[in-house]
Amino acid sequence: MHRYEREIDRVLAPYYRLGFIEYDASKAFVDKVLDYLSCTIPPLIKRFCTMEALELVNIVAVNAAELSFEDDDDQQFCLDECRAYWADIIGHAELEDVPKLHQWFVHQMDAVKNKGNELYGYYEEVLYNDFNDPASLKWKLARLDTEIEHYESTRFDSSDWNYGYTYGIDLVMRIHLHGAVETRDFSHERSRTSPPFNNKY
Repeated sequence: MHRYEREIDRVLAPYYRLGFIEYDASKAFVDKVLDYLSCTIPPLIKRFCTMEALELVNIVAVNAAELSFEDDDDQQFCLDECRAYWADIIGHAELEDVPKLHQWFVHQMDAVKNKGNELYGYYEEVLYNDFNDPASLKWKLARLDTEIEHYESTRFDSSDWNYGYTYGIDLVMRIHLHGAVETRDFSHERSRTSPPFNNKY
């Protein structure tokens, strides 16, 4: 992992020292970073070096989020590509590694909470969209319940469109997730209690 960290540091260092990437340089930054990831991440995935791949993409994402870009579209494109790599890594992970990966993203999200960091939304999106095992579904359900209770216990201006919209989205997601959890629980119970199928023909 140290070798990969040194390599990505060499890619990022010239830009990170500047702190601000001008329009003409931003496309070169994105190209270099994505070329490096495209050469490095797929082999790590094939070798099931899951945590190493996640952390390496995270180094790129953290640096891209902290840098100031004259062209915001290039910054967002870079972060979107990191998001896509995370989804690919999770999709190829061993089943027994999934809880550890889920906890890793929870930790990353909590670390940037209330700091105005753009990565918070990316981590949250991964947790809601890319983990569908029973334990992750229940985590999402519990988190939505907490958020909904907060909305319902907090007085807010009924004309606040954003607040009402977010509350409504959470309610819809909660209904959908509750159905998914119940379906999985029912399927598990049925498979556990049903006698084995005996084909006599």
